Amino acid sequence: MRSLAQKVGMTERALSQLENGHSQPRPATLTLIADHLKIPAAFFYADDIDCITADSASFRALTKMSIKNRDIALSQGSVAIQINKWFEEKFRLPDQQLPSELGYKEGRNSFDSPEGAAEALRCYWELAQLPIPNMFHLLESKGIRIFSLSDLATEIDAFSFWHDSVPYIMINAKKTSERHRFDLAHELGHLILHQHERLIGRDIEKEANGFASAFLMPRNELCMTFRRSLTIPAMLQQKQKWGVSLAALNYRLHVLGLSTDWIYRSICREIAVKIGRDKESDPIAHERSLLIEKIMIAFGNNNLKMESLSEGLRLPPEEISRYLFEMQPIKTRGHLKIIK
Repeated sequence: MRSLAQKVGMTERALSQLENGHSQPRPATLTLIADHLKIPAAFFYADDIDCITADSASFRALTKMSIKNRDIALSQGSVAIQINKWFEEKFRLPDQQLPSELGYKEGRNSFDSPEGAAEALRCYWELAQLPIPNMFHLLESKGIRIFSLSDLATEIDAFSFWHDSVPYIMINAKKTSERHRFDLAHELGHLILHQHERLIGRDIEKEANGFASAFLMPRNELCMTFRRSLTIPAMLQQKQKWGVSLAALNYRLHVLGLSTDWIYRSICREIAVKIGRDKESDPIAHERSLLIEKIMIAFGNNNLKMESLSEGLRLPPEEISRYLFEMQPIKTRGHLKIIK
């Protein structure tokens, strides 16, 4: 507030009165503010934005996150809501198919663990014990809206929230595909397990991690596969099959009792020495949003450009593109048609 007031030649109090609706700006003042904020002046005349509260969003390591970074991420979630509303006005998007009865609370539900809820969801979605080829495609087909976080939120891997009965996941597009898949499964865990809870605490994050591991790597299949001694080559083959990191697979096998503490720690050391903690051996191909890609194809086939979305949302095209994984309208054969 102080910085902007100095740039536009106003006092903080006067700028605050504008923000709170207690006074009206002159056209020249509004243009000056818009120029400094790098948004169209028309943005100020749009409908009020639906704001997300910190209590309703899932953030990992919230105690280590600065309030500034948290608020940046929440504001990006609010923009994602506006983008989704505009999409829903133009296209028929998948309805959400997340069963509410799978919520897990220790001692009070039919599922005694997040693993039980993950197995139940696999059954509900008829996934059996098979690997999930593409997490983006699966979750979007079940009505979950996935948007990318901009460069301003690089410290955040992902977070999720519900708004008007629609589930959202915001994800950092700069991570590896293995990390993307686990982050999506982790946030799916929050959406399923903690729909009606305050999303803060280590136990909450532990439950979401347990759900993600069980959802991506079903217990029965791993137990059938790893009957003999564990080796890095055998695990590399399986990491490709299940689309997870080597470290995640190693941890999952240990949790299931398929490796001893000594074997688990030995493989951890071997991964750190031979591969590196922040690298991935034999990485899998990157996955991307199919829903946004189809929408961009529909835009291109109807001779629309990003500017039309910019006009509808009253935001700069380059900013909107950041939320859409940098995708642009393309002209090709598509299936979605604009309905309004």
